[in-house]
Amino acid sequence: MVAAWPGGLVLDARAGTGHHLAGVLDGLPTAYGLAVDSSKAAARRSAKAHARVDAIVADVWRPLPIGDSSVGVLTDIFAPRNAPEFARVLRPDGVLVVVTPAVDHLAELVDTLDLLRVDPVKSERLADTLDALFQRAASRPYQWIMELDHDDVGTLVGMGPSAWHAEPAALSGRIAALPTPARVTASVVVAVYRPRV
Repeated sequence: MVAAWPGGLVLDARAGTGHHLAGVLDGLPTAYGLAVDSSKAAARRSAKAHARVDAIVADVWRPLPIGDSSVGVLTDIFAPRNAPEFARVLRPDGVLVVVTPAVDHLAELVDTLDLLRVDPVKSERLADTLDALFQRAASRPYQWIMELDHDDVGTLVGMGPSAWHAEPAALSGRIAALPTPARVTASVVVAVYRPRV
């Protein structure tokens, strides 16, 4: 979906383990990446995810310690979006890649595990947060089936907002009742934005 590498840094906002950033860098052999996460443990892990990744601990809701117009590609995968800061650090010819869950993401688990549902107007809320500073260049849905054991399901749920809304013992019991492997649909929307100039 990104036609050409514009140069500059690849920045992953809320990078977590650095897995996604490493994948992007594998496709851009001359690029360097910067993983940003508010967790020191995540930043340490991200820094080891790829030979061309550095990591910093920073809150994406605050000013980022990154120079103006220094980022060629900024990825935001299931993370908060600070549109003014993203626009400041992104090059005028750069791209913002935003990955959000679709309404049917993890559909097989939502009722069974009593998880939070994806807001049906999420795409409209995303547009509201970005439209003043970015224009959408492309958007594409992706869907695939994952076969997960119980530990994988627990990890997956623990990475999302439902982890803060579920009683741990009850959630563990519901996960233990799932078949092994559990077939779960991953459903996301990948959108590419360019800065408004």
